[in-house]
Order: sequence, then structure tokens, then C-alpha cells
Amino acid sequence: MISAQQLDALDPQTRQAVQSLLAQVQQRDTELAFKQALIDKLTHEMAILKRMKFAATSERFASTLSPE
Repeated sequence: MISAQQLDALDPQTRQAVQSLLAQVQQRDTELAFKQALIDKLTHEMAILKRMKFAATSERFASTLSPE
């Protein structure tokens, strides 16, 4: 990352461009973190739903095989 001293040494136009790019990078990092959290949440929900679906099926199947 660029230091404050390096940023101050730049001409105003370049400094503004660098600050703008740094802001865009920070915004993209925030969006990426949000989207990754959403992916993780949905993956977890899918795993739970699959367990519920297939556990119920296997329990029903097991109960029809055994006379207990």
C-alpha cells in the first residue's frame, strides 16, 4: 500500500487518481466480503436442507424394511 509520505509527494492530479483507485479497491473488498458471506450462508443452508431431505428418506426406507 502507498504510504502517506509517498502520496503527499505526488502531484495533485495523480494523488487524486490514486485516492480514487484506493477507494474503489476498498469498496470492492467490502462487496467481495459481503458476497462471500452470502455464499457461505447459502452453502450452509443447502447442506442442512440436503441432510433433512435425505435423512427423512432414509429413515422412512429403513422403517419399511424392519418390522420393529
